[in-house]
Amino acid sequence: KAVSDGAIGWFTIKSKQGSDMVQPGRSTYVCTSNIALTDVIDIKNCKVVRKLSKGEGLTVLEGPIEDENTKVPRIKARAASDGVEGWVTVRGNAGSVYAEESGKQVVVCRRVALQTAFEADSSEVIRELAEEEVLEILEGPTEEVTDPPLRIRCRAAADGKVGWTTLRSDSFLPCSSTYRCVAPAAMHDALSPESAATVRRLEVGEEVELFEGPREEVGFGVLRLRGRALKDGATGWVTVAGNQGKPFLEAVPPE
Repeated sequence: KAVSDGAIGWFTIKSKQGSDMVQPGRSTYVCTSNIALTDVIDIKNCKVVRKLSKGEGLTVLEGPIEDENTKVPRIKARAASDGVEGWVTVRGNAGSVYAEESGKQVVVCRRVALQTAFEADSSEVIRELAEEEVLEILEGPTEEVTDPPLRIRCRAAADGKVGWTTLRSDSFLPCSSTYRCVAPAAMHDALSPESAATVRRLEVGEEVELFEGPREEVGFGVLRLRGRALKDGATGWVTVAGNQGKPFLEAVPPE
């Protein structure tokens, strides 16, 4: 739970790359009975700041530390209700419990999403958690077991750049070797239509077998491919989509 606004959700403690998204914060306690909040740790020489009521929340600032005289554990804490600070006895000599740990806090060290559900890849984002935000742990930590990412080294057909990318079903589809004409388009004998001769016009519904590309034609800022018209075997370059986004060819899904 975010201390700043009470937003509740799930967040990632350590990223898949091994980066820590949060760092340990303070422990929280809750009073199990009425108990004094004092100005110093020494019970015999302290003054009562105020009385804490059963159920009040405390954020630990220091301790637990054993009082030298009484040998009881004490914590320096901040009351959640009004921010008043002081020392509290956690447990008495006879074993009576006055305050018990109710949870722990963490501090965000890298911006991370607060999400609606446990699954990081599929749940919705409530909001982004900023650096230095304080969160109260309500459940967990729990490890999320996921399949290891599939990485492929590939070359972009458009510009020939080579590099690594993560293969995901929602980001990539099998490449089709056949395209269908969805708008009348010219087939040229060269990549650049400016200096090329027209082989012939393709009509709507015609299919083209891919030979090369798609590649970017820099002069016009369009994607072009080289292929063979299945209707008559004519070979040449055809624009896949115009520079305004108008499609001329669409991939035929592989069977």
